[in-house]
Amino acid sequence: MNTRGFCKYCQLSCLKEFQKGCDREPDLTAMRATRWGICTAGKISHDFCGAIRALPSAEHQITAVAARCLEDAQSFAAFFSIPRAYGSYEELAQDDDVDVIYVATIHPYHHAVCRLFLQNNRNILCEKPLTLSLLGTQELLAEAQARRLFFMEGYWSRCFPVYDRIRQELRKGTLGDVRLVIANICLPLDDVPRIRQKCLGGGGLMDIGCYAVQAANIVFPGKPEKIEVQGSFFEEGVDAGGSITLRYSGGGLASLCYHTAVADGCNRLAIMGSKGNIVVPGHFWCPDRLLTPSGEQVYPFPEFTFDFLFDNSIGFIYEINCVRECLTKGYTESPVMPHEDTETIMYILEEIQRQLGVSYDFP
Repeated sequence: MNTRGFCKYCQLSCLKEFQKGCDREPDLTAMRATRWGICTAGKISHDFCGAIRALPSAEHQITAVAARCLEDAQSFAAFFSIPRAYGSYEELAQDDDVDVIYVATIHPYHHAVCRLFLQNNRNILCEKPLTLSLLGTQELLAEAQARRLFFMEGYWSRCFPVYDRIRQELRKGTLGDVRLVIANICLPLDDVPRIRQKCLGGGGLMDIGCYAVQAANIVFPGKPEKIEVQGSFFEEGVDAGGSITLRYSGGGLASLCYHTAVADGCNRLAIMGSKGNIVVPGHFWCPDRLLTPSGEQVYPFPEFTFDFLFDNSIGFIYEINCVRECLTKGYTESPVMPHEDTETIMYILEEIQRQLGVSYDFP
């Protein structure tokens, strides 16, 4: 396994940056409450804002929301007591009373919306997948780096305490020589119209399969030597599910399966080494427990009364706090979801798309 170095402030995973150091100082203005702007008033944004409400208002505040329809933004703002509602993303981009914008549009809009916000010098947390192509991802990362803005792809899994424990076990070498990662994510989503429609960025890989790919990337950082995939498809032409094999230098293997048209079940992540295994049962993309060589470890979610729409959405608090810490310390990227990983994961996803014969008309 590769050992990553981290810069004092930016926490860049690039060893070159670590060696030369970084002169970026912490952003002291972030010591006050982090002011969130919310881009879109959909279901994911609903749960994200619900999690913000579970955190101290002295640390997090939602100051604005924007949607393509002003009435939707106003209704959302009224529900969450948000001071300002906008009927365009351009208005949110120009709001100086926002520290960071959470982007939760459907996948095809991520590139254009993030570019708009970056060009207005806004820090961004964008839902996964960042874009639908490697070139689109590279363009956004380059723009964020040139402007020295905080920019993070929202693989929220990386921020859960369970993933902290996984990283600790890997650093300590508890598992010995890690040789195999197995990840299965199967959810009955085929009745969701967006999943079937290419024009809406549909397909199982970009919606849920990418969680399995990011899990393999934690264990085996860097590009695989070989990528192989077999898939099944909806009549509309996008992938319903797939079976992916990634082979890495040194003999590491990742066997990843995803499907959107099967019953919920058999979901788990297993990291297998010469001396022991780690297993994350159930919802490994938003987990609260894992099995390690030393026994079961449980990380209970905080109790909070709110009507979340998706499983374990209270877990957004970990990602939200991660962003605040990064802003407070002046980081331009997250140490748990660095730009290098974002680019590597998109490289893998694009090659899988190519082999499946699925392509999108969006960057």
